[in-house]
Amino acid sequence: MLAQSTYISFTDAGYSTLIGDYLSKSSFFKEYAAFQYDESGLKEALQKRLQYRTNRDSLCEVLEHQYSETVFQTDWKTSKSYSAIKSLKEEHTFTITTGHQLNIFTGPLYFIYKILTVIKQAEFLSQKNPDYKFVPVYWMASEDHDLAEVNHVSIDESKIEWQTKQKGAVGRMTTEGMSSVVETLKNHLHKNEYFQDIAEMFDTAYLKNATQANAIRSLVHSLFSKYGLVIIDADDKRLKQQAIEMFEDDLFKNTAFNCFKNLSEFEKKYGLQIHAREINLFYLADGERNRIVRNGENFEVADSGLSFASDDLKKQLNAYPERFSPNVVLRPLYQEVILPNIAYTGGPAEVHYWLQLKPIFDKLNIFYPMVVLRNGMLVVNADQANFLNESDLVWKDLFHPTEQVVNISLKRKYVEELSLKAERDAIQRSYAEMEQRFKAIDVTLDKHVKAEWRRTEKRLMASEKKLLRAFKKKQVDETRKIRNVVEKLFPNGKLQERIENVFPYLNLYGLQFIDDLYSVCNPIPMDFKIAVTAKK
Repeated sequence: MLAQSTYISFTDAGYSTLIGDYLSKSSFFKEYAAFQYDESGLKEALQKRLQYRTNRDSLCEVLEHQYSETVFQTDWKTSKSYSAIKSLKEEHTFTITTGHQLNIFTGPLYFIYKILTVIKQAEFLSQKNPDYKFVPVYWMASEDHDLAEVNHVSIDESKIEWQTKQKGAVGRMTTEGMSSVVETLKNHLHKNEYFQDIAEMFDTAYLKNATQANAIRSLVHSLFSKYGLVIIDADDKRLKQQAIEMFEDDLFKNTAFNCFKNLSEFEKKYGLQIHAREINLFYLADGERNRIVRNGENFEVADSGLSFASDDLKKQLNAYPERFSPNVVLRPLYQEVILPNIAYTGGPAEVHYWLQLKPIFDKLNIFYPMVVLRNGMLVVNADQANFLNESDLVWKDLFHPTEQVVNISLKRKYVEELSLKAERDAIQRSYAEMEQRFKAIDVTLDKHVKAEWRRTEKRLMASEKKLLRAFKKKQVDETRKIRNVVEKLFPNGKLQERIENVFPYLNLYGLQFIDDLYSVCNPIPMDFKIAVTAKK
């Protein structure tokens, strides 16, 4: 399906300075990262992780229960995912994890790239370390309550949205009302050779499963079980019992909050992606997920009327740990408590905030994993690639604003018509001669000549811009085509991977599309991929 793949730097793709510095192993991150961003870092993380214990029996018990409560297209116990779960009971099996919210129909493309990256890492580590096993894990952020971020999907520039009045943790929400959303999405797909497989995935996931957590597990399993992906929902009492000590520390000692006070150098250089609160836990019950805040000697659950004395809150935590839900600051620590994990893979914003967290991990003596950037990618079809080549554009040009891309193309393609360089050079030579003549009479006059040249140069630049604007009006069809291609590849001016969904591609290319994307992914990404499809 892929005709070719190439790459550009993450910097050229618009990634932050922090990402560039982290990938180039800047010495600044010695304080914030535990391992080097390379193969040796993964090897060292594995060796260090051996020193930490994991409650493997509880982990596997929860995973098997969650899978048994989910309806899949086929018997999950015949899949590689089942074998992977069983292997987690072994002391020499470790996880490679990524996390994401429960976006309906998997949400934007970068979710797929996250999953493929951890699968690639697990495969890479298995080849390099045959005495160990490595399991790729998708951590479902099922307790997230921001429904507006996950209740829609973009298909062919249309926003398909699930309307519900449910509140609280998204993973606990029912799939009521999803049948109409499923039908709407089906209507946006072509009724071709791949349609029926996709339709069956949707129907099984959303019409046969009662909760959003089970629906996403079913759908993602259909896409990635062949790779042995394991999907975990950490919203479980048995898992949270293991985090009671950490939760209690946050409630009464505020370690995370205090550690963030020491990030001034980090903040000065890169800014902070997230901020810790005094208490970084929510209270999760009765369709609500509300912040826990301290008020004097008591603790209150915001917007609920609930209030606890210190001793009562401790009793609640020990008896009902499932009612306590970590926010973005504590979730990574909770993850490392319950998984035998050696690396976490995330997007650029996640890498940024993970690098803020190491002091908390160290203070609480929790293993801090290697932090890996996920693969980033732009998918381009054959027609688009050919047109861009004919337009004298290189891949990195596309990552500028649309009109700037148009300008770059026209100025390269029509140099003789649009460039005033020859005229500028000739006039500059004249001014240089004038300067020598003026200086021969009065050396102070050279400043006058230089000032005149700067004014003339500015007028020439303005004239060149005016010439370009006029030329664009004459080349209406060409400029329109360039804009159309750029806007198609960067919908709403954003990276394609942040807007588009995988299923239109699966509808066009079949599941082979995922295999082909996997083939160009790197286990430790160092550049942004361009994948050109063979089809138009």
